[in-house]
Amino acid sequence: MMRFLRNLKISKKLLLLIVISALITSIVGIVGYKNMKDMAEGSTKMYTDYLQPIDWLGQVNANNHAIDSFTLEAIMTKDPAKYDELMENIGKAANENDEWIQQYEKLDLYPEERQGLKSFQTSVADLQKSRQKVLDLAAQGKDAEAYGLYKNLTQRQEINQAINDLQNFNEQLANNVKEKNNERMKTATVVSATVGLLGVAVLILIGWIITRIIVNPIKQIQTLMSKAEDGDFTIEGNYRSKDEIGQLVRSFNNMINGLKQIIKTVSVTSELVAASSEELSASAEQNSQAGESVSTNIEELAKGSNRQLRSVEESTRIINEMAEHAEKITVNAKQVSQKVAQTSEMSSEGKQSIEKVVQQMNSINENVMGLDVSIKGLSESSSEIGRINEVITAIAGQTNLLALNAAIEAARAGEAGKGFAVVADEVRKLAEQSAASAEQITNLIQVIQDNTGQTLQSMKSAATEVEAGLGVVQEAGESFEKIENSIHEVVSQIKDVAGAINELSAGTVQVANSMNLVKDVAEESAAGNESVSTATKEQLISMEEISKASTTLAEISEELQQLIMKFKV
Repeated sequence: MMRFLRNLKISKKLLLLIVISALITSIVGIVGYKNMKDMAEGSTKMYTDYLQPIDWLGQVNANNHAIDSFTLEAIMTKDPAKYDELMENIGKAANENDEWIQQYEKLDLYPEERQGLKSFQTSVADLQKSRQKVLDLAAQGKDAEAYGLYKNLTQRQEINQAINDLQNFNEQLANNVKEKNNERMKTATVVSATVGLLGVAVLILIGWIITRIIVNPIKQIQTLMSKAEDGDFTIEGNYRSKDEIGQLVRSFNNMINGLKQIIKTVSVTSELVAASSEELSASAEQNSQAGESVSTNIEELAKGSNRQLRSVEESTRIINEMAEHAEKITVNAKQVSQKVAQTSEMSSEGKQSIEKVVQQMNSINENVMGLDVSIKGLSESSSEIGRINEVITAIAGQTNLLALNAAIEAARAGEAGKGFAVVADEVRKLAEQSAASAEQITNLIQVIQDNTGQTLQSMKSAATEVEAGLGVVQEAGESFEKIENSIHEVVSQIKDVAGAINELSAGTVQVANSMNLVKDVAEESAAGNESVSTATKEQLISMEEISKASTTLAEISEELQQLIMKFKV
């Protein structure tokens, strides 16, 4: 069993757990469904075959009691209409009984029930005949004889006994069905609980086994990888299985073996490289010494030529720089002339802008002064509204006093002054509302006046600032005019300087051409010496680089051997 589970794929192991869980759930569900179905069928049968007949028989029994009551009342009544009504009621009740009994007979009855129904129907037929005799005697006016016959009707007791027997029989059958349902319920509970517990136990056991099968080899691989991380490649996984973990262990072992081979190969190669690098380093040192001797002699020869060439080059460089500077001065002079012209145009535009700003500042000053006048007018209007509001407040106070006096007079007038008192009270309320509104208006006017004062002060400050700004702008306009005049003078002077620079640049170019011819002759003389010296130096440098590379290679080989010694293979 363990070998079988170990060789299963991990997905199949998990699928096995799912299948077992589904199987257990299905068994519990099927057992529960079967018992629930049996219980439902038993309950349906109990209601249809046993409880409904009990109800029908109860209805028959109730109708029989009603028929007895109607019969007794028919014996006692002398009213023909009442008698006919009672007879109709007796007929309806008898028909209902026949319908209940017919429904009962359609059921799958036990022999005892059929025998009981037969006795019931026989007693009913006898009772109907006897009841008809009683009703006939009553119709003939023989009430005493009819009542005596009614009292001696034994069929009523027989019918009641038959109904009670049938009801008791059906109750017993219903009780039997109930007991069976209870037994089924207990059985279903026990079976479901047993199957469920066994299934859970099996599921836990198999899950524990599968968990160990998966976790233990993974822990083993984790331990082996930790050892490999520390450089120990003598390890090997011993887990054997056909699942994914077994494949992982095999791949891990193959990887370790491959690393072993690589490390061994690198170790041998590093030793060979170290030996070769030492030999190469020795040869490079010998060649380097010979090259240094040759290079020294050639350098002495090249130094004389180089000194001559440097002198010519220095003179040529100075002359060329003078020519370049002269040309740059010419270009810069042209650029300065252009910039000065642009500056002159911008100065003119700035002057025009200053004039526009002066006009706008004057307009702003006029608007500010006009706004100052408007705000003063608003302040005066607010004061006038305040005075009017004081008059309204005084009128409201007088109206309130008048309303109070009117209310006093209405009270003195008694019943005749009630209407006037109501009017006086309304007038008093209106006066109070007017006074309150006037107070609110006063507060608002005060706020408006405060804000107006602040605004007026701000407008005065703004007017002062506008006047100051206007003066500054006018001064700026005068400065722009002075700048424009100075620029015109600078343009004239720059043109004179540019002419002189052009003449100097032409002479410098001629001298530079002559020096270039001298430099070409010196370069041809030094070229041969430099070529030989350069080749010798390059060879010497190459030998030094080879020597350094050999030394570095030897050091790397030694470090590589030390690293390889850390691994266990």
